[in-house]
Amino acid sequence: MSFLVGPYPLELSDVLGSTRRAVDRWRLSPEGPSGEARPGQWPGLYLMVEDGALFGVWLTFGPTWMDRGDPGEAKGPPYANEVFTAFTEAVWWNRFRVTPETRGREGRTWTPLLVLEWPAQLASRSQLPIPGEAVSERVQAPPQEGEVVESGFWLDEEILTRQAEESATAVVQEVGPPRDTSLAQDRSALCIVQGRLSTGGGRHRGTFQLMSPLQGEQRGSLSVWSELARLDVVKPEAAGVSRLGAPLAIPGDSVGFPMSGWLDRRLRLRPAHAEDILSGTIHDRDVGGLFYRRLMEALKVGLGLLAAVVIFAILIWKISEPRSTSFLPPAEPEPPPALSLCSVDNARFLRELRCQIAAMS
Repeated sequence: MSFLVGPYPLELSDVLGSTRRAVDRWRLSPEGPSGEARPGQWPGLYLMVEDGALFGVWLTFGPTWMDRGDPGEAKGPPYANEVFTAFTEAVWWNRFRVTPETRGREGRTWTPLLVLEWPAQLASRSQLPIPGEAVSERVQAPPQEGEVVESGFWLDEEILTRQAEESATAVVQEVGPPRDTSLAQDRSALCIVQGRLSTGGGRHRGTFQLMSPLQGEQRGSLSVWSELARLDVVKPEAAGVSRLGAPLAIPGDSVGFPMSGWLDRRLRLRPAHAEDILSGTIHDRDVGGLFYRRLMEALKVGLGLLAAVVIFAILIWKISEPRSTSFLPPAEPEPPPALSLCSVDNARFLRELRCQIAAMS
């Protein structure tokens, strides 16, 4: 089951620190990873949790967006680098449970989501109008039959007074298509970013990419978002494709329309063209490779020293080996003396004598 845990404080000037603190508070909170699901109708930072595993961050902006929001100068999704960097630091190193996660030869890979939400109060004033949000306009009531509309006489006080009374009776008309009553009243604008964080070989690597809005009828609950985290990212198409996707149900009895872009602090759609959206890369982090490299260097040095000691010992052994100092050939050994009565071994002499007598007889 999926939950939104929060809201946690969100500082637009320090999203990296806000995400770090939120993850730490979630880890240390008595509710644990499966805390109570809370509607995301208040501005702040929410953690997206499924069955005790973290799978994303939800940022809901408030009135301060107009003053402290993204100026729209970058060509990548705002705050994505900060959020995924905080994930790399806090989640991977502390070994939190995450989803969806895959394992391969190169290590583990995690594809979390970052959802940026501009509520209806901001989305209705944006450059990209949300479907069903009719634009109100005050128009002058049409004159009745037989009524003469006077023009001029701007110095005549009586005519000016009557025209002021008529302008006060102007009617309000809604310009645009009628509102779709099958959807919720509150309709937000969304920007969905998928990250790809991998760890292996003592290094952490990460990239992120804005997801193309899904077309067609899409309804559902928060469980849909965990399914989006498992989809492959497709780069937004060129011009001619709608910049808005199908509505998705979001917490707080609202619906959100994913955009192929994002809103800046002036509520303008950025970038101007969908094909200008760039992916981002997180700086690689060394979380064990340095140890392995130092270990290999130590092994190389140790083997080198051992080889030097062995070679030195062999040289010493060769040098200390005894050698002859004379160049004269050694004397030939003298034959043993013949056996006789005076020999020490008298028994042997008798045997040899008997053998010779027997051979000569």
